[in-house]
Amino acid sequence: MKDPEFIMLRNRFLFGLLVVLVFSIPLFFIFYNRLDVSPKLTRIIEKENEVLFLVIENDCSSCQKIEKELKKKKVKYYKVHRLKERKYSSLLEQLNLSESEITPPTIIYIKDKKVVSTLVQKEIAEVDEFIEYYQLGE
Repeated sequence: MKDPEFIMLRNRFLFGLLVVLVFSIPLFFIFYNRLDVSPKLTRIIEKENEVLFLVIENDCSSCQKIEKELKKKKVKYYKVHRLKERKYSSLLEQLNLSESEITPPTIIYIKDKKVVSTLVQKEIAEVDEFIEYYQLGE
C-alpha cells in the first residue's frame, strides 16, 4: 500500500506544476511577440554594415525578374515575403517605413542600420541603375 501523505503531497506538487505551466506558457508567447520584431531580420540589420532587402509576394512576375537580375549582378540580398514574414509590419516600423510605401517588388537598402533608399520599381533598367549607383554588385 502507498502512504496517503505521499500521494497527497505528489498530487499537490503535480497540481502546482500544472498551474505554473498554464500561466507561464501564454505569458511567454505574449512577451516574445511584443518584444522582438523579427529575430532573423533584426540580427541581419544589427550584424551587417550594408543590407539589401527584397520585399516580394506570391505569384509576382516582377519580383521574379528583379530577383533574377540581382542574382545575375551577384548582389547579396535577403528576401522578405510580405505576407509570410511573421513581423513584417513591425520590421517596417523599426525602419521608419509605412506599408503604403512598400509595394512588392521593393528593394530596401540599409547602411549603418538606417534606410538609405528604397526602390519601388518594376523596370530592370532602374534596378541596374540602383545597383550601380550604390555599388552593390561584384
